[in-house]
Amino acid sequence: MNPLVITALIFDILIAAVLPIAALIILKKRTGRGLLAALVGVSCFMLFAMFLEQLLHAVVIPMIGNNAILYGVYGCLAAGIFEETGRLVGFSVLCKKDKSLATGVGYGIGHGGGEALLLVGISFIITLVTYFSGDAVLLSQLNDLATSNPFGLFAAGIERLSAMALQMALSILMWMVVTKRVPFYFYIVSILLHALLDVPAVVYQTTGGSLVVIEAAIALLAVLSCLLVKYIYDKSKPAEKETDADAGQATTV
Repeated sequence: MNPLVITALIFDILIAAVLPIAALIILKKRTGRGLLAALVGVSCFMLFAMFLEQLLHAVVIPMIGNNAILYGVYGCLAAGIFEETGRLVGFSVLCKKDKSLATGVGYGIGHGGGEALLLVGISFIITLVTYFSGDAVLLSQLNDLATSNPFGLFAAGIERLSAMALQMALSILMWMVVTKRVPFYFYIVSILLHALLDVPAVVYQTTGGSLVVIEAAIALLAVLSCLLVKYIYDKSKPAEKETDADAGQATTV
């Protein structure tokens, strides 16, 4: 197998599996919190995005047919509605006990990291283990990967990095909605923002185009989204922000 392919697989695993776990460990060590929020984050992603959303897709997508524009609009809005509603439900439960920023960060790690691990990390870990096992029968199943373009594999890792940044930003935004730092209509804003952020991927799936341009667009949107959410956070700090006493009542999981 091309050494660059192996390098790309390792790079992707570091991004999709090692980075989220390391981030969660650091959060837990520094704040004593985050684990429960991360578990809720990945659970809500699996329930709302990988189960409920897919049920709707099974009904709606056959009705859309080959209409690329309708498919794109539907796909972007469906992702936004289901994932942001999942976030709203998750934070509504979590923030009853812990309204600290660590809850928002932990949820973001769980949602974004869980998505990365489930969509990319696990399959690439299995692929790498299969390669190093040396089993001829198993290796024969990797022929397509062995001849694949390493750039495409590196791009998968970069896309996951951008996606995790986006998920973190959206998680902090929804945390602000639930903790009433911002008005509830920001829930709708988060859905529309999420839908907008999915546009480059949907365009690539439906019409093709340059992978470099698509990944650059996703990365740019990730940066802009993080800056936007930081701006909203800085401007929306409540008059009486959460105190250490509030944090002391929180769980330490």
